[in-house]
Amino acid sequence: MTSPPGPPDELRVTPSHLRDLAQKHGDAATRIGQATGLVDGVSESVLRTHGQVCSATAAAAELVAEARRRACIALETMSQAHEANLNTAASQYVRTDAQGGSSIDEQMPPR
Repeated sequence: MTSPPGPPDELRVTPSHLRDLAQKHGDAATRIGQATGLVDGVSESVLRTHGQVCSATAAAAELVAEARRRACIALETMSQAHEANLNTAASQYVRTDAQGGSSIDEQMPPR
């Protein structure tokens, strides 16, 4: 949906804008998915490079990495859902607009 220049109470739905927004959500979901595993193995690396003296730090790093992974999955899922919903809304708008146009055309007497 976009608000065109003009009166602030005027709101217009443009399928192309909805599809642009959907694409942005799809791109975001892809990037989030790619970033999800970037910190995998950090806790193992801490243990390998620093030894057992840093086991508490490694355990904390593992907890943070798991929380980050869950957050990334949730964000990716939401972005994918927004992408799908926006594309569906754009398609439904186009269909409804076409049906409304056909209905109006049928009511107009021929010239």
